Amino acid sequence: MMNFQGKNLQGANSANTAHARQTATNTAYSETLDSSAHTNHTAHAKLAKHASHTAPTKRATHANAIATPAKRALSACALIAATFAPLSAFDIKYNGWLESFSKVGFVDNGIDENLGKYPTDSFTTMIGSFGIDGNILSQENAKHKMTYGLSVTAGGLVLDSTDSRFPLGRDSVNNEYVGNWSGYKGDLPYGEQRRLYVINNAYIDYKLGDFSNDAFSFQFKGGRYESGAEYMSGFTQGFEFAARFRFSDSQALKLWWFSSYGRAFASGQWMVDFYSPRGYFTDGGRFANYGIHAFKATYSIGGLDVIPFIYFSPGTYTAPALQLRYDTNRGFEQEGWRSQTILHFINPIHDDRIVGQYFYGDRAGKSTQTLYIYERVDYAQYNFGLGLYKNFGNANARIGTTGNPVALDFWTASAYELGRSISDIIGNDAITPFLFVGGLHYSKKFEWQILARYTESTRSQEHSVAGSVGYRFDGGLRIGAKLEYYNDITKAGYRTGANGNTAGTPQNIADRSHAFAWIRYDF
Repeated sequence: MMNFQGKNLQGANSANTAHARQTATNTAYSETLDSSAHTNHTAHAKLAKHASHTAPTKRATHANAIATPAKRALSACALIAATFAPLSAFDIKYNGWLESFSKVGFVDNGIDENLGKYPTDSFTTMIGSFGIDGNILSQENAKHKMTYGLSVTAGGLVLDSTDSRFPLGRDSVNNEYVGNWSGYKGDLPYGEQRRLYVINNAYIDYKLGDFSNDAFSFQFKGGRYESGAEYMSGFTQGFEFAARFRFSDSQALKLWWFSSYGRAFASGQWMVDFYSPRGYFTDGGRFANYGIHAFKATYSIGGLDVIPFIYFSPGTYTAPALQLRYDTNRGFEQEGWRSQTILHFINPIHDDRIVGQYFYGDRAGKSTQTLYIYERVDYAQYNFGLGLYKNFGNANARIGTTGNPVALDFWTASAYELGRSISDIIGNDAITPFLFVGGLHYSKKFEWQILARYTESTRSQEHSVAGSVGYRFDGGLRIGAKLEYYNDITKAGYRTGANGNTAGTPQNIADRSHAFAWIRYDF
């Protein structure tokens, strides 16, 4: 299913700095970066929007401070390429991309903090990436493969509706999409510093055997790289292991372990350097970064996958889960029919230190649950389907915002909202039924989709209809656009941009309708 750019295509300040300082605490910064941020603009990652060096605080030296580390990273790429190019075992390839992404909010009704009234933001990015990758081991040994990758991504905002002076100024809210830097620990003054680059790839990837055909295969990957974990989108800083046992043409078992100690974004819409998404300070003032970890076992027989798994972050949550998937035609190539069904259940159990805290407008309970049901039918070049996403309690308080398997983009509200820009799809007791229809045509170059959803949560009610198109040209050029009607009703007692039940606040109806447009060139 197509889930165009919005990131989450794959997670605030206003011109009023008082509001920004009040609501944008370090906790809010962590929530802000919990996006299902996104790198594929012809189709969301669903087919799926948040290190230790401090940025300079003086604006006069800011550009040089940004340029110097970026230049060093590029120099390192060139040095590695020059060193290993003469060796026959190494396969050196250069890669990169340049992208501009725009969001245009259609309604600007001003700011009234007491009533929770804020405009829908607009911005335009200009971001690019350059890197190298290739083989380390000789390709003569087909069983053993080791590859590496190194890349740096840099850019900024060229238009920013949330700062009247200049893009990414001190009052910018949109800096949370691009450039905000509160430190790896989230302990630097909020909104005062920018980091307009990220070394997003620096990894080693070893594979033994062929995961599709061999009786046994194994993989280890470590460093900084784009995450493939459903509850960790963007780029991860950590490692993972995988082993697959193939019993027959129709039966296999895959075991997978994932550990992450940092998260970053490096795409056309989101660019944020590595931070600790679930690190926290203990009562004694010590920073605890125990990471986010997962273990998954996938047993496949015919078209059925049975997947028990668990995600956990020590001191924050433990989330056992079960997913069942059935695919009637795994080798579908736009001929005939195909049906894909997903039943997904996860049970986040929060640590005692989390229970009672506010996240995304409501308190977190001890034991919570999420149920996700999804059905997609393909016929030739067309597809249609429906789904249901249901939270029991505040189930996405600490998991489900750093990544989520739901085939929806829930980063489409206002940048002044909690999250930032997160919708209440992930809210307390939220229920979201949705429908979609789409197609993939002209040798899979042109893609379109219409998606409608209704969301009811403790905090708000939302209605949305979005139409998306994308086209991939020969030679690396891609373009796309989305037009979305989005009505957001914040219920009485709640306030946009504020955590908790704000007594006395009246109901607020906001038009969050907007458009996305992007152009990207890969080389």
